[in-house]
Amino acid sequence: DGDARDSIRDSEPDFLEPVRAPPGAPNVVIVLADDLGYADLGVYGSEIETPNLDAIARDGLVYSHFTTPALCSPARAALLTGLNHHSVGVGWLSEWDMGFPGYRGEIAGDVMLLPEILRSAGYATLMSGKWHLTNADHRSVVGPFDSWPTGRGFDRFWGFLDGEVSQWLPHTLVRGNELYQPERDAGFYFPDAMTDEAIQMLRDLRAHEPDKPFLLYYATGATHAPHHTKATDRAKYRGRYDAGWDRIRDARLRRQIESGLMPDGTQAAPATPGVEAWDDLDADQRRMYARLQENYAAFVDNLDQNVGRLVEHLKETGDWNNTLFVFASDNGGSREVGVEGASNALRYYHRRPSTTADNLPDFERVGDVDTHPHYPLGWMQASNTPFRHSKRTSHGGGVRVNLIVSWPERIARGGVRHQFHHMTDIAPTVLEATGVTLPATRHGLPVRAMEGVSLLPGLTDAAAPGRSEQYYEVEGRRAYYADGWKIVHTRAPSESFDDPGWELYHLATDASESRDVADRHPDKVAELEALWWQAARRHGVLPIIDVPLLERPTYTRLWYERGPKTYEYRPGARTIHRFKGPLLPNRSYAIRAEVERDGDRDEGVLAALGDLYSGYTLYVKDNRLHYELDVAYDVVHLVSDRDVPVGASVLEYRFEKVSTGLAVARGLVSEGLDFDRLSVLEGALHHD
Repeated sequence: DGDARDSIRDSEPDFLEPVRAPPGAPNVVIVLADDLGYADLGVYGSEIETPNLDAIARDGLVYSHFTTPALCSPARAALLTGLNHHSVGVGWLSEWDMGFPGYRGEIAGDVMLLPEILRSAGYATLMSGKWHLTNADHRSVVGPFDSWPTGRGFDRFWGFLDGEVSQWLPHTLVRGNELYQPERDAGFYFPDAMTDEAIQMLRDLRAHEPDKPFLLYYATGATHAPHHTKATDRAKYRGRYDAGWDRIRDARLRRQIESGLMPDGTQAAPATPGVEAWDDLDADQRRMYARLQENYAAFVDNLDQNVGRLVEHLKETGDWNNTLFVFASDNGGSREVGVEGASNALRYYHRRPSTTADNLPDFERVGDVDTHPHYPLGWMQASNTPFRHSKRTSHGGGVRVNLIVSWPERIARGGVRHQFHHMTDIAPTVLEATGVTLPATRHGLPVRAMEGVSLLPGLTDAAAPGRSEQYYEVEGRRAYYADGWKIVHTRAPSESFDDPGWELYHLATDASESRDVADRHPDKVAELEALWWQAARRHGVLPIIDVPLLERPTYTRLWYERGPKTYEYRPGARTIHRFKGPLLPNRSYAIRAEVERDGDRDEGVLAALGDLYSGYTLYVKDNRLHYELDVAYDVVHLVSDRDVPVGASVLEYRFEKVSTGLAVARGLVSEGLDFDRLSVLEGALHHD
């Protein structure tokens, strides 16, 4: 405290010293891809050009058996906390609180995240990209901000809070705690912009703190839908996928075996239900499917380019050699739009899966700003070679992902590691590598110990053990792995979690889960099932929420119970986050606007929700009131039957939901027509 006398000349100062990281502490860069399949990188068997990540892998290590929770938010929670996703309250997506401790959608208050831990030890903590760990109800301009990146340990953040954004026209971005909309110029492309932002943060840091170690969390939106791509990247892949997904999958598996990722004799898992042999498709299907995969390959290619830009900057500044670099994907390739893929993936969420006939009109524009593409199931299957199924399942295609680790000053160079590890193991690895210990308390609460196992021993010793077991659960789909054996419980949407259906795989001899041996080893199934239930009770998995994806919102209070019945907006208000405004689907409602027109040329938008891919707009144009509803490119346009008067008036659009029985009686339901859409046409456009 020093010795303070009357005069500074007679006083003894005692200067405060900032917290400093341990001497020689490495920088940490974590790159997390989104929905990237196990086999989508060159080093994992792909034909897609990924020279930068391949080079990092050659100078570092590649893991063959690294797993993750099979969904965006849970994987991010496990990565940043070192605990299982249910343990911290993120058992599913962070959109909603499902009403149970394992499913709050935000990380619990007695858990510390890597940026909080490292910042307390003298690190700079930087993030660029996708967060997806804040409830949708908390993402608006008014917060609360305690679960935002800067509320969870990051000094600086640039990116988005949601599960996805348009890569060309993001609906909202965040800098720190401030929401803003980026300039709508033709040159903006999110993957490039987030790399620019990350590099600028590093430049700023080195200009002010030349020696301070840093954590950079670079969480790209690639390759999550929408698969938005540059024309120059797409051009590289024209014609490369005309041979079809069967041949591509075979070639990827062959390269995986040759590189030592997969053991000799590995067979590709059986085809995903609904996926036909390429040669059995008609010409239009082959043409459209190949184009969607060309587009996806361009997305992966661009991801690699941007990682290359980031690493090149670290080499230029001299930071690379003492940087622990981790690259992984949050889950396997996605199946979310169905068999045929989509030029507008939002059709799926409106319960109108795309057909090739729907997609073909967008053939030349796939990847451009006015499309919202996603590849079909056959290419998802190739992405996840050699495994079965996909994201949102506990089979290999959902949970087995790529992991590349590099640290030029410290770890072995080149080679494949076959130790089993899980996403919870990254945070303990970082703490061991940096020499930082977990603080005892956070905001007065005792901090929970991590549940992961450090990879560091295996980074320097190929014979070091990994972890031995792990539970899995996503949307009621369960699995348990222990010492080379894995049980998996899958279910159809009509089945509940307790329907029989355990499968058993001996991964030590069947890495791809191609041979179910449950009938031959019922004792092993019973043993692993008992372990699953023990883990479920220990980590907060229960109750099992076996509710289909599109029905989950109705199980929360968000849709019909929270918030006022009437919302009033006055001039000057900023854009309202979509989950903070009125929730309109499947209910009667009215939009009323009080306007005053000085003349018959006054026109414009009164209310709007959505973007280029879905939404509605109520507006005045050519003296008439208009209402447009765009359901994934299927547009309904209503126009008032008389002019909007000059002067003051009240304009209203009213939608009255009609029951299915009444709709049938009125003849509103017919083959090929959707009832809800026709009931919109029954709505009144009028003014008073």
